[in-house]
Amino acid sequence: FTGGADGVMGFTYYPIIEEFAVTGMQIELANGTVGGGTLQVSLHDSTTLMADDPTPIEVSNDHEVTQADLDAGVINVAFDNPVTLDPGSYYAGITMYSNENANDIRVLDDLTVPQPGISSALFLDATLYSNINALALRLSSDPTIGMEESRLTGVGVYPNPSTGLVNVAFVNTGKYTVDVLNSLGQTVQRTRMNGTSTMDLSTMPKGVYSLRISNGTATTVDRVVLQ
Repeated sequence: FTGGADGVMGFTYYPIIEEFAVTGMQIELANGTVGGGTLQVSLHDSTTLMADDPTPIEVSNDHEVTQADLDAGVINVAFDNPVTLDPGSYYAGITMYSNENANDIRVLDDLTVPQPGISSALFLDATLYSNINALALRLSSDPTIGMEESRLTGVGVYPNPSTGLVNVAFVNTGKYTVDVLNSLGQTVQRTRMNGTSTMDLSTMPKGVYSLRISNGTATTVDRVVLQ
């Protein structure tokens, strides 16, 4: 973004209908991200943000983008303490510093399902812009988010995008758990597998979901788009 190499902010809207404890945030990365940049995640009251005031309710510590983040395609950032949001309207936020575009950070803008108005926004030069669709910033209520763990390898997810049937393939045999997470970071389906299997997600609304796949000692997260 012109003039926004360092300090540009992105936001995604969340209507909270019941008390919700946020422990952190997951960021889906887009192609073109390189390591070495720094980011923070934050929570914002919608009324304050709509008044061009990005003062956060809560903000994380700095997170430097690593090669492990690039390999996973996602970044998990935890707040120091859980933040309880009362029913209301909020925005998940991210602030990015690219060292004058030397270490660009690109967040996925999900275009599969058109979103209304100010569902996602950018804050640049003290002005809020709404020329993006749906930045992949996902609230998490998982208390383990941000904790170091081994990354699971030898896993494939296809087809992607999908109309409902999703295959999860494993190079190594064993017992696996696959959690399907929605945009709030909530687990909407859990499946246990002993090897390559097919999941039926056809009853779920269209959009982007995260598959958290674990064998008990290592974990990986894959993104799948339902059309």
